Amino acid sequence: ANRVVSYRVMRTDAAINGGNSGGPLFDCYGKLIAIVNAKSIAEGVENMGFALPASQVQGVMDNVLDNGGSVKRAMLGVEITISGTSVLMRDNGTLAIVEELTVSSVSKNSAGWNKLQKGDVLQSLEMDGKTYPLERRFYVTDLLLTADQGDTVYVNVLRGGVKTRVEIKFDLARYFSAVK
Repeated sequence: ANRVVSYRVMRTDAAINGGNSGGPLFDCYGKLIAIVNAKSIAEGVENMGFALPASQVQGVMDNVLDNGGSVKRAMLGVEITISGTSVLMRDNGTLAIVEELTVSSVSKNSAGWNKLQKGDVLQSLEMDGKTYPLERRFYVTDLLLTADQGDTVYVNVLRGGVKTRVEIKFDLARYFSAVK
């Protein structure tokens, strides 16, 4: 089966030329904020580049090193329906996007098979003793890039109005997808 993988990138208008993709992108204070990875080449398009946010680069780098030069992402085996809303943050007055992630289907023989159910609302993911709220879909992708074969994660869901903690073991190679 073909799997669609979307990447979380930030857009930049810094000049990207052949040979400097993979280079650092710094903010005005000299802080590394991203690694440049692509640019759009099309007629009428100028300086539209894309970079991986620094917050996810460490996980990707560790994944490449752990997997002999390729990236493999743990897959729950679920399709998710997203409904989003904007929330006013009281502490600083900005708007934040918060998504509700609802399981719409679970693939047979996947890591989530017979564990997650249609209608489960993903609340948080527990990995390595830490709990991560799942307020955006890309949080799931970013976190699962750091899971290795043999790891166990816990997905906290709202199931029929009841908070439920689901154990998922990534103990089989088929629970991982090569990212190309």
